[in-house]
Amino acid sequence: MTHEVGKKAANTWGLHDMHGNVFEWCWDWFGTYPSNAQTDPLGASSGSIRVGRGGGWGNSAQVARSAYRGLVNPFDRYNGLGFRLLRP
Repeated sequence: MTHEVGKKAANTWGLHDMHGNVFEWCWDWFGTYPSNAQTDPLGASSGSIRVGRGGGWGNSAQVARSAYRGLVNPFDRYNGLGFRLLRP
């Protein structure tokens, strides 16, 4: 099940709950990355499916990592899906 945000230890960069609480709905549209090496690649400029990252409590260990890019329909709603608010 989900847990209250920020109750587990932060990672090296001071971020909490990066893996395994809820699958995070991202702003990026899902699309293929270029085949050459990329640093912080941008998502597709448009589309109908968003990127999901981090894996939720109901996902396998393979999914519960930041590098995993899943597909999330923008209209999906379930208790293992959330989002992270940021401020610059």
